[in-house]
Amino acid sequence: MSSDSISNPFVVAAPLIVATTYAFVVIMCWGSGHTAELIALCTGYVSAIMAACVFNASAILVYAVWIRRRRGEATSVTSLICHFLLERWRVDRGLSLWQPLLTFIVLMTAFTFFKQSALRGAGFGYGPWFADADRTLFGTDPWRITHILFASPWSTQALDLAYHAWFAPMTLGVAFCAFAKPGSILSWRYLLSYCLLWIVLGSLMAYAFPAAGPVYFAEFQHQAGRFAELSQLLASEDATLRMHGASGLSALTYQQHLLVNFKHGTIVMGGGISAMPSLHNALAVLFACVAWHLSRSLGRIMTGYAAIVWIGSIHLGWHYALDGVVAFVATIALWSLSGLMIQSARGRLYAKPWLSRSVATAMLAGTLWRRRRERSR
Repeated sequence: MSSDSISNPFVVAAPLIVATTYAFVVIMCWGSGHTAELIALCTGYVSAIMAACVFNASAILVYAVWIRRRRGEATSVTSLICHFLLERWRVDRGLSLWQPLLTFIVLMTAFTFFKQSALRGAGFGYGPWFADADRTLFGTDPWRITHILFASPWSTQALDLAYHAWFAPMTLGVAFCAFAKPGSILSWRYLLSYCLLWIVLGSLMAYAFPAAGPVYFAEFQHQAGRFAELSQLLASEDATLRMHGASGLSALTYQQHLLVNFKHGTIVMGGGISAMPSLHNALAVLFACVAWHLSRSLGRIMTGYAAIVWIGSIHLGWHYALDGVVAFVATIALWSLSGLMIQSARGRLYAKPWLSRSVATAMLAGTLWRRRRERSR
């Protein structure tokens, strides 16, 4: 491997280790008596990631065949597949291929179960606080601003489609990591950040600051009037769209589906209700972070998409505006942390002058503080 790749297998496997540790804690604390649900979730996520792998592999194969034919080289799909698998086995015994897939399965099974078991008992007590914070920051409820800017039902339909298209890169991105160059630093940072977002934001912070989105305000806060106008407006736009032959707002269908499952206590893929912080927004920001490392053009596109997801999360009543702001700050912090971690693992972190000075200053301050305490005794 080159000097710009990761060769230590324990570092390469760090995302899987993090995901497995998280899953172990979740299952030990809340998994008793839920074996059937866990198996069903695991099976569902195996199917999802394998479908993403088939899609990615097909696209890569088509591209590889096209390139070789342009060069006038003999092409065989079977030989390309065999060469790829043999090369992965030679380099790292296939670790770079199966580790992202297994990480996704373990992480998403544990998170989905956690969200519908542990988070269910946390309540939604912070909803009114976030709603008031939004009104203070923006001078009014932010959804009123978005519905002025995007007043047409067709604008709402576009935001709805863009918002829910997020599920594709959420899975395809992990599958692409399996086909990346073995030891790829970018794919490692993406996968580790991906795990940390679901664990730190989606689990720890969501449990510490439990809240449901504005569309559920009347259901869980018993204040029917606070966001009733938003719900009525979305229902009216949905009816208008369907009357004109459009598919309507899938957000309303999903929101009702989540509420029914929550009330019945069923555990299903994609289930659970939680608003703060927004993982939709967090992962959209993560997509943008990776895109900027690939090209400026792609970075601009994905940054624009992240902004659309934030607007859509407010416009469709899924989230408070503050949910997306917190998600943005936390995602940038975790992405930066992943960069520091990989530099540390490769022995380059402490070669940075600014960090060396910071560490030396901290060590000196600690020494002086200890001496002062000893003298005071």
